[in-house]
Amino acid sequence: MLSDAWKAFLDRTDIVGGDFVTQELGSYYRSPIKKIEVKGNFLYITPEWVAEMPTVLDNWKFLETVHPVVLNMDVVSPQDIGLDRVCFMLGTEPMVIFPLGGSKLESERVKGFPKGPPLELPLHLQQIILVRHGDVDDDLNLTDHGQEVIAQTAECIRRLGANSVLVFSSDALRCDVSAAIIAKRLGVSHMIDTALSLRNANDREFEPLYRLIEDNSVGTEIVVLVTHLPMCRRFPAYYVDKRFHLRHPIIEGLEPGHAIFIDAAGGVSMLN
Repeated sequence: MLSDAWKAFLDRTDIVGGDFVTQELGSYYRSPIKKIEVKGNFLYITPEWVAEMPTVLDNWKFLETVHPVVLNMDVVSPQDIGLDRVCFMLGTEPMVIFPLGGSKLESERVKGFPKGPPLELPLHLQQIILVRHGDVDDDLNLTDHGQEVIAQTAECIRRLGANSVLVFSSDALRCDVSAAIIAKRLGVSHMIDTALSLRNANDREFEPLYRLIEDNSVGTEIVVLVTHLPMCRRFPAYYVDKRFHLRHPIIEGLEPGHAIFIDAAGGVSMLN
């Protein structure tokens, strides 16, 4: 059920065409808003292009990729801060939206902004989904129930409506089979990567998985990682700390076949 604040925000006609400003790791980012879209409980804000100012005394610089903002509408709420501006708190940092006709960063002020026809820039990664493999029998093979739950999770991912999805799996057979079910539902293939292995999860060696995600971020909307319970429990806290400098507790439990969702603002929640 949407709050009154969200209903009022979504009814506005002056958001698309406006600008938004965010701050991350000491840099400022500003973008004209190309599109807003609601998918389930999430609001997607797609920029037309993105400019970065590394420090407050620097100049705006053009970036080669766009990084859509995804807001969990159950977690954050729009706040009116006057002059028709709206603020969202993304962890500890604010994102401010300036409406159409308000303050705007013109492309002429952005160093390196390309000349020529309208831009078609590659998307930067929006979401990470960690899936615990399905329930197994004594021989570590997926049970019928385990396959059913994985199929339900795959459908939840499909309903997010992403156009570009990558699916990676641990080299364990129970993960490989789970990933194959998900990939088939999404109409893609899946890849095995030892960064998702149980050994790395137990040893808390998360840097290889972090690099796998970063290396596949451009042009990808969702990365699905099918792995083991220790990785699902511990990696989200590691990732949001390293990527966003946010703190998140280790996840206490996750049923077989279920998934953890990390959004583009560093929010962590259950997918199903």
